[in-house]
Amino acid sequence: MADKSISADGMAACSTDILAMVRSVSHRPTPHEIERCLKKRYPSVLIRNTLRHLILEGELAYASLHGRQVLEPSMDRRIQISPHIALAPENHGAGSVGITVRLRHGASFGTGQHPSTRLALRLMDDVFHADGNERPIRFNRVLDIGAGSGVLAIAALLLGAGTATATDIDPCALFEAKQNAEINGVSDRITVLDTPLEDISPCFDLVLANLRTPTLHHILPELVRLCYPKGVIVCSGMRSEELPSIVTYYTSGGIDLWTMSHEDGWGATAFRIRS
Repeated sequence: MADKSISADGMAACSTDILAMVRSVSHRPTPHEIERCLKKRYPSVLIRNTLRHLILEGELAYASLHGRQVLEPSMDRRIQISPHIALAPENHGAGSVGITVRLRHGASFGTGQHPSTRLALRLMDDVFHADGNERPIRFNRVLDIGAGSGVLAIAALLLGAGTATATDIDPCALFEAKQNAEINGVSDRITVLDTPLEDISPCFDLVLANLRTPTLHHILPELVRLCYPKGVIVCSGMRSEELPSIVTYYTSGGIDLWTMSHEDGWGATAFRIRS
């Protein structure tokens, strides 16, 4: 049997397990915690070499959290989220396929490190390319509720949406969403607001809501009001075990389930408003 401390297969397997630990949204591990957790499966020398490799390759980066040195996914490289959507730091260029949303690393939610953001982007990709063609479906008006960094609204615009409205109650998020829109060259097609949902005028072809489950339950009537008949609603931000209750509640409220997805204990779903 090949020595896992030196084999390429051993390092690949170890990399997969380390990345899964670091991408966990519940806990950012220290190098020592990673080694302690994986030492029953891999030699310590392999774990340490793999950690060094992942850092040198730009997959992981050190961060300080409550006085502890932890590892987190690096924001210094382009990350392919779905077949047609990638995220990258602001100084990166576009990729050869699809779109690249460039983000300034800030405090607002929506960098792609959280599964709920990745799930929403993947469902958006599915929605825009639902006809199976490389040319995306045209959505004239998009609404992004709880926009954070603005990543979902910006991605929609880069995919070909006409205009987008991004709402959030956090002043920091509003500022960063405007910055990211400028970085991506879509400032002229996005409106960033702190307006309450009930004061926003309908209607939108696509509504994006990356929010926690209680909020998704609460705003269903507003989502139906804001979306055109046959329009699409993409919801993310619920835990996987909460997804069935969202599907049951939404499909009893005048909309049909389109598709759903899961990652790392989180869920997302897309609905279509009945005509």
